[in-house]
Amino acid sequence: MTDWQQLISAFVDANIDAPEFERRFLEGWRAAQAEGEQVPFAVDQLFYRVDAYNPDADSRDPYDLDEDQLRTAALVLLGRLDQPWPEPGEFAERDAEILNQIRRTADAQNLLRK
Repeated sequence: MTDWQQLISAFVDANIDAPEFERRFLEGWRAAQAEGEQVPFAVDQLFYRVDAYNPDADSRDPYDLDEDQLRTAALVLLGRLDQPWPEPGEFAERDAEILNQIRRTADAQNLLRK
């Protein structure tokens, strides 16, 4: 069983880089799926961000994420690990809320870098 908090924290704290995080995250994801384990909702949401990660700037599509964007998504979703899965009618609302929080966090980080 993957310790999602430890893995995501290691990435957010820059103790591992994005390629290593991607590899370990997907290993944990596949193991959870094989064991029939229900991952936390935040991990499910992070899966889509990991899937969109592309380390190659030359081949990155507009919807792909670079390492900084993936780290921002991981930071936001790390804070949501304990939140329960939404009810079926609440998925779209929760997805929009997460996306908005990721955008706000990215904007704040960009301001700090200036």
